[in-house]
Amino acid sequence: MVTTIAMLKKERVLFLPITFKPRQGGVNSINLKRIMKIGFKAVREFYGLKKAIKVAL
Repeated sequence: MVTTIAMLKKERVLFLPITFKPRQGGVNSINLKRIMKIGFKAVREFYGLKKAIKVAL
């Protein structure tokens, strides 16, 4: 969220790559229904953030 505001204000932003160890095995425990719920929640939050930034500027 802070990155969004910095980009809108034309601030210099440095993005560094992040790496993680590969998965060691096992079963994927997250289901598609949960992924969709998280996605819709994120879209609503970004929409609210966009409105808040427009009001603040």
